[in-house]
Amino acid sequence: MSCPECFQGTIHIGQPRGKVTKLHGLDTYVTEPVDGREVKGIIIIIPDAFGWVFINNRLLADHYADKGDYRVYVPDFMAGWSAPLWLLDLVRKTTNLPIFAAGFCWGGKHVCLLAADTSRVNGKLLIDAGFTGHPSLLKVPSDIEKMKIPVSFAIGDQDSHLPLEVSGNIKDIVEAKPEEQRGEVVLYKDCSHGFCVRADIRFEEVARQAEAAEDQCIQWYDKHLGTEGH
Repeated sequence: MSCPECFQGTIHIGQPRGKVTKLHGLDTYVTEPVDGREVKGIIIIIPDAFGWVFINNRLLADHYADKGDYRVYVPDFMAGWSAPLWLLDLVRKTTNLPIFAAGFCWGGKHVCLLAADTSRVNGKLLIDAGFTGHPSLLKVPSDIEKMKIPVSFAIGDQDSHLPLEVSGNIKDIVEAKPEEQRGEVVLYKDCSHGFCVRADIRFEEVARQAEAAEDQCIQWYDKHLGTEGH
């Protein structure tokens, strides 16, 4: 289950522009670049405890689509309290585009689990790279040591679930992995749990940090374009 802090934060103002559809049987919010630019990859968001209908998660998906020219899916994973591997399996079977996963809070745990899964579909791993903002419920070091796919972590230095000693341990482990598996950890000053999704953007510095984490995610995926399937 999720942590109490996963249910705290600020609701953002805006109008998500994507649509709701079915993705292999799951209710899913899907969005693409606003001006019709060619899609260069797929991002699957495993959301925080607020779930797939939460406006912040949908607005974040829109931002990812525009910043990186990605098709972004936010499926209703919460119905089963898991990120089913079968969905990634089916998505991989039906596209030649690179596939990336982004997870927040509870969803970050599942990105790490996906990064440890070495199942292959048509010779390719289920995801090409992962990103997680302020993951919760991690077992450190075991969850991190098992990862075989590169993952980028965005962590606030005030995150009570990932104190500096723990985030430092994660950083040491992911940066010591072989090059094709190597991850990164970026610490955000004065940021607490939930800042990537539920930051109070009325405050300029808080908004800047949240946007920097968005850019971190897209830059990570862009870096791993062309390495599909490893």
